[in-house]
Amino acid sequence: AGGDSKQAASSRLAPEGWVNAVSERMLQTEGPRMSINVALARSSKTILSMVASNLNWIEREKEETRACLHWVVTPEEVEERLLQRKPNQRMSRIPGMYTLCGKVKLA
Repeated sequence: AGGDSKQAASSRLAPEGWVNAVSERMLQTEGPRMSINVALARSSKTILSMVASNLNWIEREKEETRACLHWVVTPEEVEERLLQRKPNQRMSRIPGMYTLCGKVKLA
C-alpha cells in the first residue's frame, strides 16, 4: 500500500509521465548506487524521497558526509556543506546564486 500512496502523490506533483521518464534515464541498475542526503531538505523531503525511491538511490537522512548528492536550502547550509564537501560530491544549490539572484530595491 505504501508504494500506491507514493505513486498517487507523484502523479499529483508532477506532469503525467514525468517521473517515469526521469526514472528511465536515471534509474540505477548496475554498479554502486547513488545516494542523496536529505537531512537538510525541509519541505522538499517528500518529493526527494519519491524520486530517490523511483531511481533506486540510497536515501540518507542523517547529517553525514557519505552521500553523492547533498540537498541544501539556505545560504548558510551551502557554506557549511562546501567546507565538508569531497571532490566527487554535488550539492543542490550553486554557491553564490542566492546573492546573485537577490532583488534590488528601486529607490
